[in-house]
Amino acid sequence: MFSPEGPSLRELAVQALSSVERGYDLLAPKFDHTPFRTPAAVLDAVGSALVRADARALPFAPAFDLVVSFGAFGHFLPRELPGLFAQVRSVLRPGGCFAFPLVAPPRPGSLGYWTLLGFDTVMRVRNALWRPEFVMYYRAFRLGDVRRELEAAGFGVELQPLPEFGRRPDGSPRVRLVMARLPG
Repeated sequence: MFSPEGPSLRELAVQALSSVERGYDLLAPKFDHTPFRTPAAVLDAVGSALVRADARALPFAPAFDLVVSFGAFGHFLPRELPGLFAQVRSVLRPGGCFAFPLVAPPRPGSLGYWTLLGFDTVMRVRNALWRPEFVMYYRAFRLGDVRRELEAAGFGVELQPLPEFGRRPDGSPRVRLVMARLPG
């Protein structure tokens, strides 16, 4: 019934005796290895049946209090940010929030810096030679530019450090939560 990677009977008992939130937090790392997971065939069928939308042309009225994004911004070119942020604004209610984490860029000269520069360079060469393009750039989503574009789209922007990720040697946060709010 369970795979070896799944939770033990003891772990399931602890989960069952916990609150709903705590129980699922405990089970989450192994949930995909339980018979309780929604089967892939169901997920695929539902995914095929749903109407999908491009983030640059959202088919929603201003009905949401919160829009979040995780790791998608490398797929947008800097010139697309005004349209993207206008679309997000269009689906938020007054006072709504657009939130996303933003990792501090690696320091110039570090291994991380050269790795991202190399990846972005390879992608630019690939996209100059091959169609269709595959837009994925790690260095194109910079805090200063993003903040300016969010403010131009009518958002008030707040930055909150995410202390779980620590601080850089200069004391700045490694990761910040960007909270772009519409006027209430």
